[in-house]
Amino acid sequence: MITVNLPWPDNKLSPNARVHHFVLARAKSKAKSDANILAFLAYREIGRPQIIGAVDVQITFNPPDNRRRDIDNMLASNKAALDGVSAAIGVDDSRWDLRLSRGDVVKHGRVVVQITPRAVALPVMGQIT
Repeated sequence: MITVNLPWPDNKLSPNARVHHFVLARAKSKAKSDANILAFLAYREIGRPQIIGAVDVQITFNPPDNRRRDIDNMLASNKAALDGVSAAIGVDDSRWDLRLSRGDVVKHGRVVVQITPRAVALPVMGQIT
């Protein structure tokens, strides 16, 4: 299992935010890049196995406060970050089976992405990974 702890998304990434498209593009780019790095480090930590086929993904949203939030808006706010995770592990997000949950409030908030591959390729003897 790969566990990636992502920061809480920037308010500019909310579907309800009204920001200039340049500002939005910059926020999306940063979220994707940051998530890509965090996911790559988590993936490398478990030895970077080649994942085959679909994966089960549990996303837990730990908001920074007790404000009311729709879970679908929390997912949409994390679209760019999840694309970065997808690129880091080499599994297109169209092959993800998602489960979403709301966790406890934590300081500054976080999004925990747990990826469980259904199958991985076994390394060939003598192959350098």
